[in-house]
Amino acid sequence: MTASNSALRLAGVLALACAFAPVGTAAETPSAAAFDPVAFFTGSTEGVGQLKKVFSSAHRIVTHGHGLVRADGMLVIDHRVEEQGEAVRLRQWQLRQTAPGQFSGSMSEASGPVTGTLAGNRLAILYTMRGGMRVDQVVTMAAGGQSASNVMKISKFGMTVATLTETIRRTQT
Repeated sequence: MTASNSALRLAGVLALACAFAPVGTAAETPSAAAFDPVAFFTGSTEGVGQLKKVFSSAHRIVTHGHGLVRADGMLVIDHRVEEQGEAVRLRQWQLRQTAPGQFSGSMSEASGPVTGTLAGNRLAILYTMRGGMRVDQVVTMAAGGQSASNVMKISKFGMTVATLTETIRRTQT
């Protein structure tokens, strides 16, 4: 597998272990509850989705996450990523709220910083993967706060090369 394919494969599962709703749904109306990503991702989550790469058929992605908040306020999420046809891999997110509605941190599959902007029930996440692929991800909390939808677009040279759609649910452990 080439470095570019490997990076694309890794990008395809990012999903901050999240669940998302498509644009224009009731989950995004102004009356929807505000999203607290730290509360949502603390504890156990499971994400189930489809990754569609250009020139390939869609395939299943499942993520199992466990998040905790360290004493210094850093949210740490450990993910187990199961991508159809690939070896299981582990990733880790580290995110901190830096100002109201603003997050920054790192992710083990990113080549640089991760930034997040929160508006209502939506968290927009941006970062670059190894190999220069840009990731634009939107996690939208659903009514009730127990699930979210995750839509992630991965691009190279300004062209979308993969799209992940995923639903993330809080789980009991």
